Amino acid sequence: YRPSDVPDEQAALEFLRGAFEMGVRVFDTAPSYAYSEQRLGLFLKELTPEQRASVTVATKFGETWDFSRGEPVTAHDYDSLMASLENSYRLLGRIDVLQVHKSTPAVLRSGEVRCALDDARGMGVGVLGASLKDLDSAVIACTEHPFTQMQFPFNAKNRMMLPAMEEARA
Repeated sequence: YRPSDVPDEQAALEFLRGAFEMGVRVFDTAPSYAYSEQRLGLFLKELTPEQRASVTVATKFGETWDFSRGEPVTAHDYDSLMASLENSYRLLGRIDVLQVHKSTPAVLRSGEVRCALDDARGMGVGVLGASLKDLDSAVIACTEHPFTQMQFPFNAKNRMMLPAMEEARA
C-alpha cells in the first residue's frame, strides 16, 4: 500500500459517478480496502432514493484496515465482526450482500461467525456469502446454511476454482 496508488476522494467520487452513469449497479467493497466503504458511502448519499434502490451494495467482514499501520487486520471473533458490520452500516446505509472475508473451512463453521451472520440477517442483510480462495470453503458455501453466495478469484491464468463454479451450478 502506497498512498500515491490510491485515488483521492474527489477522483474516487468521479469514478463512481461515471460508473453509475454507464449503468453499473453492483458495487463491491470491504473495510479492508482502506477508504473504499467511506468513499462509496459518500457516493451513495448523492443518489436519489430511486437511484439508491437500484443499487446492490456488497461488503465483507472479517478483515479491516488498520490506518495507523497501513495494512489489513483479520479477525473473525464475534465482537470484531459486529463492530465491523456496524461501521459498514454507518458508512453505507444499507448492505445487500455480506460476505465473510478471508474464509476458510474453520472460519465458515465457527460458532462466532455463524452468530454474527444470524445477527446480520436480523439487521436486514439479504444475502450472506463467503469470499474465499479454496475448494473446501467453496463446498461449504454451496451446501451449508446460511450461505447463498460466494466470491473467488477466477481468470484465464487462474482456473483453480473451476470446480467451485461447477459445485455452485449443481
